[in-house]
Amino acid sequence: MKLLASHIAAFAVAFLLPWKSHGQTITATLLTPPGDPEGGASGINGAQQFGYAYVTATFTPSAGLWAGTAASFVDLNPTGANNSSIEAAMGTQQVGSAEFTEGIDMAVIWSGTAASFVNVNPAGSAHSVLFATTGTQQGGFAYINGRTTAGLWSGTAASFVNLNPAGSTYSTVNGMAGNQQVGEADSSTNGPEAGIWSGTAGSFVNVNPTGANESALIATTGTQQVGYAIFGQESVAGLWSGTAASFVNLNPTFATASQLNATNGTEQVGWADIDGTDSAGYWSGTANSYRDLQYSLGSGYQNSSASGIWTNGTTTYVTGTAQNQAGYEQAILWTITPAPEPSSALLLMGGTMLAISSRRRAKRA
Repeated sequence: MKLLASHIAAFAVAFLLPWKSHGQTITATLLTPPGDPEGGASGINGAQQFGYAYVTATFTPSAGLWAGTAASFVDLNPTGANNSSIEAAMGTQQVGSAEFTEGIDMAVIWSGTAASFVNVNPAGSAHSVLFATTGTQQGGFAYINGRTTAGLWSGTAASFVNLNPAGSTYSTVNGMAGNQQVGEADSSTNGPEAGIWSGTAGSFVNVNPTGANESALIATTGTQQVGYAIFGQESVAGLWSGTAASFVNLNPTFATASQLNATNGTEQVGWADIDGTDSAGYWSGTANSYRDLQYSLGSGYQNSSASGIWTNGTTTYVTGTAQNQAGYEQAILWTITPAPEPSSALLLMGGTMLAISSRRRAKRA
């Protein structure tokens, strides 16, 4: 543990030195609590970040919330759960999964405390996970009759609505905004294909780009969707505006693969494979706009991915995960601001931010 603590201390000091790129200052903050070996940030909800941390005191990977610092971590792991994780949040609601029986996840909803935990696994479902929420409705999947089935909830197990499209052998909701749900469904010989729902199984619209073997939508603002499409063997970051024809390939020219995990409507985040290593990335609508967030972590971290993004119109906040030299995942918060003049002090995080629900899903072909 002394080696780990020393490494974390060095990492924290390194984060005091911001990285400047293309007129922006990018500062990274370690969110994994000191002494805990592992953690991951799934997204951001205003001034609150969420995901999981491996709590050393209980030896439990625990769902939790942060408020911008490692010390602010709040453990939401339910009593009796082997592990848990928050995948999305909106307003005062958090959603994800908890495991009470080894290997079996149950869809759950929290409202800020471990005691607020509600199990919404539908009747007849072997296991389930929530990946998205609007604050009143939740989306994810339930495993029913031997099939992973996209679902929509309204706060209870009994409210479950089966969104699996006719003829599909697999489907899941990955993101939501308003009355729109996005994800993927397997209704062809190629594999899962990106799709959009509006509350019913029959509303499913396939937005798989022409020529793509597979695809998936990971997040949405209601008008802009992000995810990936696979052409050949590797995935490319994709941006949609509601139709298959609207697909825009955001894979950087120097990357062998990429994926988008979140959007706020004008900025997108995810990862790109650069020289064989996944690097957390930030885009603003085009392939050429890619910025590598990995640089702000220093040489001691690799295989990073960005999973959530929020902005107040001036400052952008990005959450994600990076692997340290010991091989452990670490929860990260990036702060992106207009680069100050050399004499200016570092900007502090603050303000009211708009929220887009998302989840990290670094799938490779």
